[in-house]
Amino acid sequence: MHASECLLESLCPEAASTEALSGEVLAPFDDSHHSEHFASAESRDQFDTAPNAWFAENGDMAMGYQLANLSEELSVERIFGSDDRVQVHHTTVHPFSCLCALDIVAPNNQKFVGTGWLINSQTVVTAGHCVYMRRLGGWAKAIDVYPGRNGRQIFRRASAKQLMSVRGWIEEGEPAMDYAVIKLSEPIDGVGAMGFGVMNDESLREFRFHVVGYPGDKPRTMWGHVRRLKDVTEDQLIYEIDTFGGNSGGSLFAVDDGKVWAVGIHNYGDIAGNLATRITESVYDNLIRWME
Repeated sequence: MHASECLLESLCPEAASTEALSGEVLAPFDDSHHSEHFASAESRDQFDTAPNAWFAENGDMAMGYQLANLSEELSVERIFGSDDRVQVHHTTVHPFSCLCALDIVAPNNQKFVGTGWLINSQTVVTAGHCVYMRRLGGWAKAIDVYPGRNGRQIFRRASAKQLMSVRGWIEEGEPAMDYAVIKLSEPIDGVGAMGFGVMNDESLREFRFHVVGYPGDKPRTMWGHVRRLKDVTEDQLIYEIDTFGGNSGGSLFAVDDGKVWAVGIHNYGDIAGNLATRITESVYDNLIRWME
């Protein structure tokens, strides 16, 4: 086993239940919403100051980024100590090129931001709460996807055609089941995709992991941080990697001997650390099926 590498340092020197996983829910999606909400660059600019999608599911907008309407265990993603995030300037270089900024329109027409990552040219993995927001009416009305975005520099763009998640999130709201995919209306070519897999506990504790995405406190630019995991459970991964609201849906990924692969889907903060849904065999099987 090779020592894990740190892309952020090498490329950016500038700075529910297990049973529920077997079911899937397909979202009805009317592409006519796309023209209503994304007809012009001016309308897309509204997302520069939009709240992150975490609050659509869990928060009261008037409370800003503080804990709202939650159990005391769960919180918005957080910074640990000093802010050690670094900006990714090489956003069109793989694997950063397949990390996506999400512009989300909720069922009640509120606008939110999030993060996702391509696993093939037409399938984006993200957090469940980026596509299904029960407090606001359910399935997102529209989502635009921008891989490799760097502020106002748009590398590629596509819109959502279909949304998919699992019953553990849609029906039960289980944090460990908070993952989903976005099927795109057309393939995004020329950006690559990120591999993913199931890793055992021993290997998970050996590697350093990256969380890179589009935090809501930055102007739609890509930022990331890398550290080892703090703890491993059966269905979640816990870490003190610095993130902020808007990172939800990003991949928790490792680099080894030039290979890049994800082991989790980042989605929460916690009193013990930030959290990702662990890619277990069941999660892996769902992602493989949704790629088809």
